[in-house]
Amino acid sequence: MAETAQRFTDGGHGVVKASFLRYGRVYFINGWFEAQKVFGSSAFHARLGDIEGLRLLGMDGMGIIWNNDDPKWRMQRKIFTEAVQDRRDTKRREVARLCHDAVQLTLREARNAEVARTGDDDVVVQINVLNLLRCITCRVTLALAFGLQLESMSYVESMGLVRKVNAFFKAWEFFLLRPGQYLWLFRRREALHHRKSVLSLRTAVEDVLVRATAGGGCGFGGVTTATATANIATVTGAATSAPFLKSILEHMADGRLSRSEAVQLSLEMIIAGTDTSSVTLFYSLLAIRDDQKLQMELWSELRQKADGPCYELRDLPLLQAVLSESMRYKPVGPVVIRQATKDLSLERLPVQGQGVGEGEKQGLQQQRQRRSSLRLRKGDTVVVNLAHMHRDPTIFPYPDNFDVRNFLDPPTPPSTVYGSSGEPMPTRDVTAGPGTRRSFLPFGDGQKGCVGKLLAMDEMTAIMWSLAQSLELPPLPSPTMSSQSLPRQWKAALAPRLTDLETKWEVANQPKEEMLLDVRFISTSSPPTGPSTPERLPAPLQRGFPISALDGGPPPVSPPTPPPVSPPDADTDIDATIDVDDGADPLLRPKVMNTDIDGTTP
Repeated sequence: MAETAQRFTDGGHGVVKASFLRYGRVYFINGWFEAQKVFGSSAFHARLGDIEGLRLLGMDGMGIIWNNDDPKWRMQRKIFTEAVQDRRDTKRREVARLCHDAVQLTLREARNAEVARTGDDDVVVQINVLNLLRCITCRVTLALAFGLQLESMSYVESMGLVRKVNAFFKAWEFFLLRPGQYLWLFRRREALHHRKSVLSLRTAVEDVLVRATAGGGCGFGGVTTATATANIATVTGAATSAPFLKSILEHMADGRLSRSEAVQLSLEMIIAGTDTSSVTLFYSLLAIRDDQKLQMELWSELRQKADGPCYELRDLPLLQAVLSESMRYKPVGPVVIRQATKDLSLERLPVQGQGVGEGEKQGLQQQRQRRSSLRLRKGDTVVVNLAHMHRDPTIFPYPDNFDVRNFLDPPTPPSTVYGSSGEPMPTRDVTAGPGTRRSFLPFGDGQKGCVGKLLAMDEMTAIMWSLAQSLELPPLPSPTMSSQSLPRQWKAALAPRLTDLETKWEVANQPKEEMLLDVRFISTSSPPTGPSTPERLPAPLQRGFPISALDGGPPPVSPPTPPPVSPPDADTDIDATIDVDDGADPLLRPKVMNTDIDGTTP
């Protein structure tokens, strides 16, 4: 859908209408003004998706991400809201400290594995930094949501869970918009393969719940709607110290949540907490790797906050600009999909003029009263194209480049941007509160916006602060140097410049391939003095063995070529089931498909 949205842009503010055989009328919203109207309307609380695909993903009537059952969604979203929107300073300091500890633990595991092989603390090593970041955010999520200790899962175990999350995102993209009849008739093997990925993550999430509740004398494996009332009183320690888990158990105890719903909510907490923030952090690190001067300035800003770990982004203007520019230039969520639940008129931004002179003031009021509007019917789909909206040159003066001046420079005066429309300039501040006119909306907005936006910003702030104390990112070596110094099997894996990085929309916009980054760990025995510049680095760079792209451990000397993994045979596991106490799992009973296909693959 993200790729489709880029074909329906008008070069500026406005709305482009298209019709699709399967989904009817679709409006592509490309301007911040219309996007604010969509997000602020109560008519857009539904999301477009194939019902069969959502059922296979566990999202049809369950969870909060794609649940179109409004009463259930409101009740289940409240569980998330109460768990992630605690803005007290004591809680934010706790989150920042947890993020710092997770960074140090994960880096220590990676560093120890590398130094043990090289015997050199100052060596430049190659690490799959995106997977390392995913491991960090996964551990933080497990600790905050489920009360698990950071050390309760090893790096390899955490990466196993991360890989299952990645596979779920691929299944999510596969099932979301394609008609179920088409998939089961013509792409059955792929459908079964992706369904296995969904089931694999659900099983892993159940294991997490078992670990989280085992300390209180009852494992989640024995918790059902019928037994939760007795068990909730005995679950102490980690379970009750985590508001999210505690709320889930309480809702199960009084019958408001089934066991399947509890698993789905937990699954969505893990995928939301693990992937999006880590990808944004990865893009930020790539950007400062590519611009050594920017890295030096950013690391200096962060290292001056010696009393960290920091969590207050407003005190770190350059970091806020780097993170914001990463979300603008390489958005993890490039589109937002909504469906109208009733007929409505959507107000549009008036046509831009050339400015408001003294003689035009009287006509300005009339212009405001003659605003145009867009008539939408119940069932129409709206796709808010954030990727295009965030490259509006009237808001972001350097729209097609990664440039922190897009957020550091003063905004353009309103009179030169909107002319006789008389519209005040919207803010670009990602931390701006509800009700603020905003032109920068990487987390969406409104009742279906990201419930954990502020927590995510706190986490990214603390993680970047901790990374600044621990490592440096040398510049990308020249192709000649890279080819001379890298083992042959890793030549193609070194991450390119951010501007050259290829990404793919799999619900989240992520790199197409796993990649490595050069990293120099800072010795803990001496204070950091600033990032390495090209002049300070030896030439050619001394390098150790790359840390595995899969699990963070050193690769074998002669890694065997794994056999190709084929999707499961269409006839072997069609009747696989998960044993639950409160009814058959909705993922495991594919409906009998109608052979009539009335739509096309998006």
